[in-house]
Amino acid sequence: MKITLFRLCGLILITFCTIVSNAQNVSKELTQKEIGDVIATLSQLISKEYVYPDKAKKISKLLNKNYKKGVYKDIKDAFIFGETIQKDMRTVVDDKHLFFEFSPEHVEHIRAEQKASDDSEVKHAQLR
Repeated sequence: MKITLFRLCGLILITFCTIVSNAQNVSKELTQKEIGDVIATLSQLISKEYVYPDKAKKISKLLNKNYKKGVYKDIKDAFIFGETIQKDMRTVVDDKHLFFEFSPEHVEHIRAEQKASDDSEVKHAQLR
């Protein structure tokens, strides 16, 4: 069970960082599309991976309801967005293993891995 919880937490963190890392600058303001993408992906991940399916459904429903009601529309800062999502999830389940945050260090790490992977694919294609 702990492995699944940690895996879910890692997936959520990577998802958020990956979506936000598509921007050139990690301090860039979040767009409504980015926020919508994060909510949709987070809802899917929680529904698929969280060990308590009934709680996962409630979390997903709350996040989508809040998004549709415009609760997140004025949030432009990724750190504040992460904190807000975290608080919303905790209103449903007080699970300390389930967390959501924005981490610029992870964004830079993901970017470096993506660039290395892209460079490797280009190099491999050139050798053919």
